[in-house]
Amino acid sequence: MMGAISIPTAPLLHGYMRLPFYFEVNVLCGVIIGWTVLGRRMPTFLAGGLSNGISGGILCLVFALLANGFIRMIDLALQMRYDNVLEAVVSIVDLGLDVLVVIAQPSTLGMFAVGALAAGLLSQFVAKYVD
Repeated sequence: MMGAISIPTAPLLHGYMRLPFYFEVNVLCGVIIGWTVLGRRMPTFLAGGLSNGISGGILCLVFALLANGFIRMIDLALQMRYDNVLEAVVSIVDLGLDVLVVIAQPSTLGMFAVGALAAGLLSQFVAKYVD
């Protein structure tokens, strides 16, 4: 899901900021959250699968924004843009919110919601019919 969302959002960020390893970080966040959150709480009923997908999707979005903000902060810190450590750490959230503002297009958010619901339904299907 995160890889599919990263492809159309990367051109939105191209003129605004440089995020190294944007696609890879988002896919890794999706795999980690999917494995730990969706995999651990697999309900066998439909409403549980949908709510599991929504909560996992929101958590994945927050985790990916913070991870991309951290990588961007490291990039800026290596260019000596910060005066102290606290300023750099606080900027992680600010940089993550900057990414969110740029990628918050209706088509991107719709694709994200559909992907989160599909992931929840898939985890519900696996919990019900496999094993």
